[in-house]
Amino acid sequence: MDQLTLATPRDRNGTFGPLLVHKHQRRISGFDEKIITLFAKGLSTREVQEILEDLSGAEV
Repeated sequence: MDQLTLATPRDRNGTFGPLLVHKHQRRISGFDEKIITLFAKGLSTREVQEILEDLSGAEV
């Protein structure tokens, strides 16, 4: 089995700030309800995924 070495950047100054889910936050309030609403309106899983990617910039 081949070994893989990763170069992981470090944030020694603590300048990294997550955009979608803030530090020490575990959930986004209302997020689940919004997804359920999209499904209730008849959107497909793919359409919901595309909307979430457009809104948050994150691949879900």
